[in-house]
Amino acid sequence: MMKKNLVFSFVTVLLFSVFMAGCRGKATEEAGSTGGSSGGEPTAVGAPAADPSGAAVPEDVPIMDGGYNLDVIREGSQVNYTVDGDIETVMAFYQAELPLFGWEDTRAPDSAIGSIGNMSRKNAAGDSLTISLSYNGNGNFVTIQIAIIREN
Repeated sequence: MMKKNLVFSFVTVLLFSVFMAGCRGKATEEAGSTGGSSGGEPTAVGAPAADPSGAAVPEDVPIMDGGYNLDVIREGSQVNYTVDGDIETVMAFYQAELPLFGWEDTRAPDSAIGSIGNMSRKNAAGDSLTISLSYNGNGNFVTIQIAIIREN
């Protein structure tokens, strides 16, 4: 009897997982993905993405493929979005991509403690970029907040 309950529980969890994966994919399509390549690999978007309000992501700010719930505010000085995955993957993406966009390390080291991460960079013009990451273990996604301070 116990074996039967265990099998029933496993099948129920499996079916629920398949159902939720299907729903999440549909929600991502409805929200509008900012990425362009297939295969789920995190890559920078070729052209600046725009949120539904029409505000463009600054050209020197890479956005991970598969990002959704994109929100660009304060005339492009704040970019927020969500991507499925973990903090380590997101940090690795930005550590590889930011130098390609002219952003260099600052004295503050990148940090990830538990479900929170933080990165900061500067460019040759003296602009500052700060990335704050927050991992949601229940949904297996990371919320990314990018703040840009221009030296103009």
